[in-house]
Amino acid sequence: MKIAAVMFCLGIMTMTGSQAGLYGQTKMMIQKKDKTVISIPLTEIDKITYSDPEAELKANTITDIDGNVYKTIMIGKQLWMAEDLRTTRFTDGVVIPQIEDAENWAKNGEVPAMSWYENKKDGKYGALYNGYAVERGYLCPKGWHVPKMADWEILINESGGMGMAGSKLKESGTTHWNAPNFGSLNEKGFSAFGTGYRTSAGSFSFRNGTGIWWSSSEATYSNYSTIAMYYNYQSIAKGSFSKAQGNCVRCIKDEL
Repeated sequence: MKIAAVMFCLGIMTMTGSQAGLYGQTKMMIQKKDKTVISIPLTEIDKITYSDPEAELKANTITDIDGNVYKTIMIGKQLWMAEDLRTTRFTDGVVIPQIEDAENWAKNGEVPAMSWYENKKDGKYGALYNGYAVERGYLCPKGWHVPKMADWEILINESGGMGMAGSKLKESGTTHWNAPNFGSLNEKGFSAFGTGYRTSAGSFSFRNGTGIWWSSSEATYSNYSTIAMYYNYQSIAKGSFSKAQGNCVRCIKDEL
């Protein structure tokens, strides 16, 4: 069996096993920081790749399959997108069905779907995805995922708990929230918008009044757990909604 790749944190370089063999060597010797040595025959190495695992952190952005570029923000030990997801494709290349008509949305069944609020894309607000798009997987960029409820709870605790988290996570001002956008400080740089949502019946509701974000944690067979923020509260709310509803998605980096 060949080793597909060996990762080192020393810069960026690639060398194939055949190239290494040109120098008359028969084994690759690697000394770890604890002074232990790993010996790998060159015949078992396909290639060696040196990479910087912190490059993405330094860039402070992540790009989805559509080419949308998102700001990222480190909050505690979690790396979050600082914007809501806007992709129209899963990361395996499959197009997410966009449904505009309310009746068709209501009749969609257990099939992934998305839409823009009132079917108008403005480039700032995120898209609204139903829970079946979350359930399918492949929604966030590679190396990222739709947060579990446990991920949200870590963020909430890092942001002052249920009673204060909304104020620290909501974008301040009234550009994307109704007045008074109570308590909005955006101290964490999370920049949550009041995008609104799409009901399971297909109607759009509460633009600039609320933001509802999916988790990937099932509350029941037909519901996913959610978190919500509101224009008139500084708190954050936990809940659950039918997978047929359209809510925002905020992605989080896999374990750092």
